Amino acid sequence: MLQTPRFRHVLSQALQAIVLLYQGVIGIAFIAVVFFAANWLRTPFIGAFVEQTMLFNGVGPGREDDAWVLYNKGLTLRHQLLELDGQPVRSAADMQAILRERFPGENLSVTYRDLDGETHSEQVTLHIFPPQDRVSYLYIPYLVGLAYLVISVWIFGMRRTESAGRAFALFASSMAFGAGGLFDVYTTHRLTPLWTLAVAVAGGGLFDLALSFPQEARWVTNRPYLRWIGYVIAIILAGNAAPRLYDLAHPTAYIAAWRNIYNFTSACFIFLVGMLVFRRVRSPSPIVRQQARVILWSIILAFGPIVGWMLLTAVLPGNFPPILLLLTIFFPLVTGYTILRQRLLQTDYLVRQGMIYAALSLLTIGGYALLVSGLSLIFGSAIQASNPLLIGTMVFFLALALNPLRNRVQQTIDALFFRGQRAYAEHLQTFTRELTAAPDLTAITQALRQRVGSTLAPERIHIYLYDPLSEQYVATLEEDGHPSSDIRFGAQSALAQHLHRERHPLYLGGMEPPPDLEAERTRLTLLGAHLFVPMPAKERPLGWIALGPRLSGQPYTHQDLLFLENLCDQAAVAIERVQTLADMERRVQEMNVLMRIAQGVNITLAFDDILELIYAQTSQIIPTTDFHITLYNKDAGYFYYAFYLENNERLRTREDTPLPSLTGLSQVVIRTGRPLLTQDYTHECQNRGVAPVLSGVYAWMGVPLNAGAETIGSLSVGNRDAGVTYTRAQLNLLQA
Repeated sequence: MLQTPRFRHVLSQALQAIVLLYQGVIGIAFIAVVFFAANWLRTPFIGAFVEQTMLFNGVGPGREDDAWVLYNKGLTLRHQLLELDGQPVRSAADMQAILRERFPGENLSVTYRDLDGETHSEQVTLHIFPPQDRVSYLYIPYLVGLAYLVISVWIFGMRRTESAGRAFALFASSMAFGAGGLFDVYTTHRLTPLWTLAVAVAGGGLFDLALSFPQEARWVTNRPYLRWIGYVIAIILAGNAAPRLYDLAHPTAYIAAWRNIYNFTSACFIFLVGMLVFRRVRSPSPIVRQQARVILWSIILAFGPIVGWMLLTAVLPGNFPPILLLLTIFFPLVTGYTILRQRLLQTDYLVRQGMIYAALSLLTIGGYALLVSGLSLIFGSAIQASNPLLIGTMVFFLALALNPLRNRVQQTIDALFFRGQRAYAEHLQTFTRELTAAPDLTAITQALRQRVGSTLAPERIHIYLYDPLSEQYVATLEEDGHPSSDIRFGAQSALAQHLHRERHPLYLGGMEPPPDLEAERTRLTLLGAHLFVPMPAKERPLGWIALGPRLSGQPYTHQDLLFLENLCDQAAVAIERVQTLADMERRVQEMNVLMRIAQGVNITLAFDDILELIYAQTSQIIPTTDFHITLYNKDAGYFYYAFYLENNERLRTREDTPLPSLTGLSQVVIRTGRPLLTQDYTHECQNRGVAPVLSGVYAWMGVPLNAGAETIGSLSVGNRDAGVTYTRAQLNLLQA
């Protein structure tokens, strides 16, 4: 049951609704945080944050500040607030009700109890909440959360039908409120239960994402419920924490429940990193390896500084700088982009450019330092590093030498670190020159085939191009003049739709095909291709390159994919140009055919000559082996052939002879007065309950011949080549 397309569709719709509902709840809560925070900031600050069980949470600035008087006195999770100014408090609402009547600068008595049961009282001076702490505890976390939420909605809108897209949306939405709702957890506590659930669901989303992206685990493909294990655990942990959140009698009980959630989310994050490392090392797909590599780099950029701070505080204790939270946006941003897979992120290019400009910076700074030092030795204190004349002269010569220096540095770095990319760039330049001299599709595809074969040496190369006449993707000719494959793909086939939608290479070597390509599994296996690289266009792909494994046995690399993508981009431009010219020529030919038929009808008196003319001109623009003109004798009530061509041979003995009723599709066209198109003549006859009069015919179409409002006959064409198909455009042309 889990394998039926209908069940998968219903399940996908249900999961999308759940994720959308969850995002909606998080979005509403995100807006509520602003109003709750604004109300809290209007009341004076007692000098420390208090948790929902009235425990002082020990969070505060890393500086001495009179506004944080209770925090400075060392109140932590071992101290529970009991009273403010002699009035008992049991919630944040009670605190705000009391503080709303006070003003900054007033004194207030604070009574609290430690975990040993001893009661203490302090006199504190109320302050406004410090502006710089608003930045640290409200503005920065809220902006980080807002970025997570926007990215979550963006990815869900683009990839909601995919498990990876839904998993990422749940994770990012949860992390959005985990950061954006943190101030509410410290202050009003109104959304603490939702915050607890969000942190737990973030772990479930990470677990789901680890199993779904960048490549779904094989043992999960047919068992989608395994991805839900993380969410089940998250709900259990959140449910376990819920009754403890506001338990004033046991004020520390929630801490252990929260710690379990933190440990679970951390374990899921480690699991994600482990799966990424495994796929980076072991996956046969260069696409998966590159995506795993990109996400790992985003994790290093996003969380590396935080880990570094944690290690540093082990030696030099200090408060966490909230500015580091901004760096965490790298992770959802890069991961979301990778999930979209619009284009492979060119990390090698970014590293290469970074190395070039770093080298230029070092040369500039070092050169200026040496220049200043040398001039100082000669002229003494008369020459200073801040001398405007010296700086202006340096800038002038730097402007003159920048491009030559940059080119020289780039050549040096390419020669040392990026030799493969440099070789690929030279191949691309050569291919570009070859395209300018290619007069037709054959020359373009041969140049493309030769360039791919000489560079990557795959076992087989299939170059598929879209044929507008048959509305199919057809394999082009090899050097021996024969197509590389007889397998064709329709314009609406799953493979064509996948390549158009994803717009990035598809690798299938030793891997399960994506769910949307399950229907093409047999044909893809027969094709024997491991890698598919599309030639992009607006409405549909112009075609694609399908490559088998490399003869050397080496796997395809990220650089290979970028090279193939660039080749296909350039080839697509050239092919589109040639196809546009060919389409114009075809339209001109069609107009000439129609004009010649019209002229021939006007000047030709013999009826048989007119029929021969119609056949001769029609066969020039529509491939046909069988051509029939069937007429209906209304007075005698029978059908007959006025013109009969079978397998490219005219059989006059079959003409002008009454035909049995309910035979052939031509009679159906005449009776209904409507055109008919089919790719399987015999099967269509069986469906319509008529006896076939032709054998060995596959594609067939017929149009009615009308005299005013009356149908007097039909014109039909057929083809005995199973590889030929007729299109709606050809049917319209035949009807014209």
